[in-house]
Amino acid sequence: MFAAAAPASQPPAMEHGSFEQAQAAFLQEKFEDAKVICEELLRYRQCTDVLLLLGACCYQLRDVHKCIHYNMQAIMIDPNFPEAFGNMANAFKELGDLDNAILLYQKAIQLNPRFVDALSNLAAAFMQKEMYAEAVDAYQRTLALNPNLPDAQCSLGNLLKHTGDRAGAKRCY
Repeated sequence: MFAAAAPASQPPAMEHGSFEQAQAAFLQEKFEDAKVICEELLRYRQCTDVLLLLGACCYQLRDVHKCIHYNMQAIMIDPNFPEAFGNMANAFKELGDLDNAILLYQKAIQLNPRFVDALSNLAAAFMQKEMYAEAVDAYQRTLALNPNLPDAQCSLGNLLKHTGDRAGAKRCY
């Protein structure tokens, strides 16, 4: 899941749209429209919120390299921007670069220990790398923060079953 930050400082309405219009287009899955609005807004000023949303648009449009690029730009402006690290990690995971994805998820979690999406995605990346103990830990941390995530609960149960912990798996279902 991609994070979209609330605007830190709102640029004035532009001819082709505002940040709110870009967010609305994104939420309506009109990713190309949202991208065009964000690109226009960037002509005004480099804002982390616009860069994050533009990166998310690129990810949804399957241009993961541009997604990485825009999230890197956001991190250059704000090196403590966990959502940008998490989104960039998603892009690296999509590219199959699990090592970089894991490092970036961990950085996002270091910056925001309550970043549930990053924890859950980290757990999935650990599973893909067959790092089962780390995956169990990440899923348990995810569920400690938000016990109402059925995907994480089910994934943890399946993982525990796979590793032979049937009693632990039963508690997950």
